[in-house]
Amino acid sequence: MTTRTVAELLAQTAKNFTELLGPISISDLLAAVTSELGHEEALDRFCIQHSNARSAPPGWRTTHLARALPPGSILHIFESGSPQPAIHTLMCGLLLGAHNLCKIPKGGLHELRAFRDALPAELKNEVEISETLPSEWIENSDAITAHGSHEFISAIRAKIKPHQIFLAKCRRIAFSVVFEDSIYETPRAAARDVSLFDQHGLFSPHVIYVAETGHLDPVSYARQLAAAMEEFDRQSPRRLLDADSEALISTIRTSYRFKASNNRKTTAIWESKGSTNWTVIFEADPTFSVSCLNRLIFVKPLPRSFPVALAQVRPLLGAAAVHPATLENAALLAKTGVSRICPFGRLHTPLATWHNDAAQNLAPLVRWVDYEQPAR
Repeated sequence: MTTRTVAELLAQTAKNFTELLGPISISDLLAAVTSELGHEEALDRFCIQHSNARSAPPGWRTTHLARALPPGSILHIFESGSPQPAIHTLMCGLLLGAHNLCKIPKGGLHELRAFRDALPAELKNEVEISETLPSEWIENSDAITAHGSHEFISAIRAKIKPHQIFLAKCRRIAFSVVFEDSIYETPRAAARDVSLFDQHGLFSPHVIYVAETGHLDPVSYARQLAAAMEEFDRQSPRRLLDADSEALISTIRTSYRFKASNNRKTTAIWESKGSTNWTVIFEADPTFSVSCLNRLIFVKPLPRSFPVALAQVRPLLGAAAVHPATLENAALLAKTGVSRICPFGRLHTPLATWHNDAAQNLAPLVRWVDYEQPAR
């Protein structure tokens, strides 16, 4: 099966998952192949890389062709149940033409199973999913990808043999930045970014930074966000939590209520009534705060220095949503350490050409064969 044929089948399947993945076309998938492998048919045949016919002396004129050979089997190990990166990873494995073994967390990633089940038979047969990790999977796979925390990846790395390709994708932290929004058009999109997957998604923000310009200020924005969080919760209630998670949110709420009672200029809190379903906390200190998740979000003023405010989490940063989504604002945020910048409301739907964890997704998994064709 050619790469284009696989792309066509994947695009057809992805149409049933647009709400989860965003729109994915054949050209999007082929663009991912081209950007990483140099040609959309690099997996199908030898493709021209370079010719020195104009510069080399007679006898040395050669055309350099190359072909990318995929691994026969790829083992994908997912620590958590974040669906988009898992489906994206599986699509990359299928695009390469490999057999894909997916180790998922217990009871998690039903979206990945649904995507596998929706594939046409010729691709579905190339996907196996298990909540356990058979010893032969890790022993016999040509390549292994691990997705999770640094500790989780380190444990997997220790099991890798020298001949196996290993690709690590670390879990990251996301945040959002509002440089200007005088008419408060972003809170609904921000509430969606925070609330989807109960903030356990790979791209779920922990903090929203808000500038003070004109009619925009962080406290007013937090108030608007709280109303949007309440609206989202009415339409899509948060899942039930275990007692420890409920207690943690309650403890954090109590702490910030106390801080707000002592100084309303530096702290404020909005929370769902009669439940822990959502929490919005305004804090004047711009230092990054890591959320306990489950729809608890911090709103903070735009820091004078991003390097200072983000210093403790810089190695863990992944994605950032920005408004207005301009190239100038993107250039500013690119210096913070993030690897993906997008508009509000789009955090959870990365493009097919996205560089997961700031790295290529296809190229590290292939083996290249070069052919030096003599001039004719």
